Amino acid sequence: MDKVLIFGTSHTNCLARALPDFKKEAGDDISFEVVARGPMGLPGGLCVTNHAGEKIPNPLIDYATQAANMRRGNRIWLISVLAMNNANTTGMFRDSAAPFAVASRAEDGTETVVGSGRVIDEDLIKRGHLARLESHKEGLKTLKSLKPHRVVQLAPYPIMRDPDEIVELLSQFPERLAARGVTADEIQVNPVELRKKIWDMEFEACKIVAEEAEVDFLVSDNHMIGEDGMRGIDSSLDPAHCTPEWGLEILRQLKGHIEQAAG
Repeated sequence: MDKVLIFGTSHTNCLARALPDFKKEAGDDISFEVVARGPMGLPGGLCVTNHAGEKIPNPLIDYATQAANMRRGNRIWLISVLAMNNANTTGMFRDSAAPFAVASRAEDGTETVVGSGRVIDEDLIKRGHLARLESHKEGLKTLKSLKPHRVVQLAPYPIMRDPDEIVELLSQFPERLAARGVTADEIQVNPVELRKKIWDMEFEACKIVAEEAEVDFLVSDNHMIGEDGMRGIDSSLDPAHCTPEWGLEILRQLKGHIEQAAG
């Protein structure tokens, strides 16, 4: 049997909420379990330091893997939903006091700038993502010491395209607006071109990290993603998190990936 262990922070919640419905269609040859989810679901991240100063897999993942291995013949798949949502949160809102733009250059030397304000080179943003993800890469490598069949890192979920839909969703969470000290009418969402550019840089950095850690990198691919590579309100619980319907699509895609990779 293929035993699939999923862990991560808040983006894992949509998978967990979809799991009861998904299990009805998944069949008996594959088993999915959400091991840890939420902001504090995996204290310390993918790996922690033991008393000898060695980096070891997070005990929660280690324990779940050992439990899954108790049945001889199980193939264990470790699925990470961690560290892939920075662009959705940091690039969403426009700071009127310090707006910025992102510059990119084509192979012919042509420069394109999206946004307005202080110009930041896209390579600088990409390097920042890579630096932030360095410890995550180490964690992915550490997981392989548990001898799973494969480790899979889910790619960043696509951003929402429509700023009006972002504001509409935020207006349903007055406590979050109060924490930011604004009302729904005062929210300024960055232009979609700028948000997509920031997301593109995170995506590229995450792909590099997965490749260097030598784990699978699963890119979201389902009918809830538009031709522009972005999402709408139909898949959005809030501007940065997805619905159980989205989670169901990701679980279906994950099952297909496992079946194909397992041969």
